[in-house]
Parts: sequence; C-alpha cells; structure tokens
Amino acid sequence: MRIDVLIVDGRVFMAKDLVIELGDNYYSIRTALSGKEGLSIASRKTPHVVLCAEDLPDMGAREFRDALRGRQETLHLPVVVLLDKGENSHEAVNVPSGFEGALPRTFESRELIATIHEILGRPPSAG
Repeated sequence: MRIDVLIVDGRVFMAKDLVIELGDNYYSIRTALSGKEGLSIASRKTPHVVLCAEDLPDMGAREFRDALRGRQETLHLPVVVLLDKGENSHEAVNVPSGFEGALPRTFESRELIATIHEILGRPPSAG
C-alpha cells in the first residue's frame, strides 16, 4: 500500500526536493505552496501524513495544524513540522507540542522515511 504524503512548503525548491526524496513506488506525493492550499488539498483527499514547513507564506505551522484539527476529516491527521533551526541533520530536534514529529530542513532522506514510518506505525519497505 502506498503512503499518501502531503508536503506544505512555500519554498518551491524545498517541496521539489522532498518529492524527489519520497518519489518512489511506496509514496504518493501531493504538494501545496501555502497553508490555505494545503488545507484545501487535505480536505479533498486526506493524506496519511503531512510535512509542513515552520514558516508558510500565509500562516505558521501551528496555525496550519490547528486549522487541520478544526476539521472533522483531518482531525487526527499526523503533522511533521520542518524546522529552520539546526545546522545539520545530526543535531537533536525537539518535537514542538502538538506535532507528531519534527525534522530540521537539512534532514537526510533516511531520517524522513524513518519519521514517517514511526508515526504511522509501519516498518519501512525494503528497497
């Protein structure tokens, strides 16, 4: 079964990089460049998990998460916040309250995949 991931990030290059990192047979990726667009996409077809930038063009990650929690169809949707702090992916990152996961923007693909699978309670597929 494919894992449906919604990436909400106003930085076009970052969203494209994430699509490349996850874009294989195990993931179905949709992207939004703003919080409003992300909310619309999540409401139409609820993903398994959302990766959300800390600083969206039209709202912050907390505001986006709260808007998801305010809608019945996305109430329990796990959100991983992409943090701007952290010089490299080896630094410890604290998960902000109310989010299911957090990664620095400079993460490695294996960290992203491990985080998604940990949140969803599924082992990563061999590949």
